[in-house]
Amino acid sequence: MNNYDPVFRIGDVSRMVGIAPETIRYYERKNVLRPSKNDGNGYRMYSMEDVCTLTKIRCFMKYGFSIEEAERLVHSVDAQSASYSMFRMEDMLQKKIDEQLKLYQSLQKRVYYLQSVMNQQGNYSVIDMPAFHVLHTYDQNGLDETKPIAYWYNHQEFVYPCTFFEPATFLTGSSGKIRMGMMVFDSDAEMNHFDMTGSVRYWSGSCIYTSAVFTQNGIHADACRIIGKYLEQEQLLINGDILSRTVATGRNNDVDLFYVELYIPVKK
Repeated sequence: MNNYDPVFRIGDVSRMVGIAPETIRYYERKNVLRPSKNDGNGYRMYSMEDVCTLTKIRCFMKYGFSIEEAERLVHSVDAQSASYSMFRMEDMLQKKIDEQLKLYQSLQKRVYYLQSVMNQQGNYSVIDMPAFHVLHTYDQNGLDETKPIAYWYNHQEFVYPCTFFEPATFLTGSSGKIRMGMMVFDSDAEMNHFDMTGSVRYWSGSCIYTSAVFTQNGIHADACRIIGKYLEQEQLLINGDILSRTVATGRNNDVDLFYVELYIPVKK
C-alpha cells in the first residue's frame, strides 16, 4: 500500500461489499485478508486491493470452493494448477445441474400426473397403455424380499406404487386377489437411466384410462359399478388385470385417501 492508495475502515468495506463486519473479521482469521493497522488509533485499514481480494474470494466460494481453496486460487501464481481446479469445479457443477434438471423434469411429470388424476375423475378415455416395468413386491403369499425393493423405493421421484386387481372382483368393488408393487413407465426409466433388474415389462395395449379416489379399505364399489356401466355401454370387455397407480395421497377426517390412475385393459 502506498500513500496514494485509498484506504477504508471495516465499516466502509462492509457497506461497499454488502457483508457483515464479523464476516470480514472471519476472513481475516482465516488469513485471507491481511489489513494494515493505523498507527495512530489501531483501526484496521483496508486497501482497494483488499476489497478486490474479498470480492474475488466470495465469488469463488459461490462456485462451491471452500474458503481455503478460494484463497489459493486468488493468490495462486500457478495458472495451470488454478485452471485444473476450476475445470474440476466446472465438471462438478455440470453434474449438479444435470441432477437438478432431472429432478425438475420429474417434478413436472408429478404435477402433470396429479392434474390428470384430478381432471380424469368421472371421465373415460380409450388409450394405448404406455409400456412400463413393474417390480412385484407383494401378493397373497406375502412380501417378496428377494427383489431390489430398497432401490426402487429410494427412487420415488419417478417410481410409483401400483396394484393389480382381478377383473371379476374389481367390478364388484371387492379387492379379491391382488398383487402390489412399484411401477415405472419406460419413458421415465430411460430418461433417468433406471436399473430395472428384477422387474417385469408390460407392453402397451388398448385400455380405458380414468381415475378415482380410494381409501385404505380398498376400492370404492360405486366407482367400480360406474366403470362397469361404461364398459357395457361401449360394449367393451376387460382383457386382463386392472392396474391402479397411486399418484398422490391425502387425509380427510382421519381417513387415508389414495388418488389413483386406473388403466383397464379392454377389447371389443
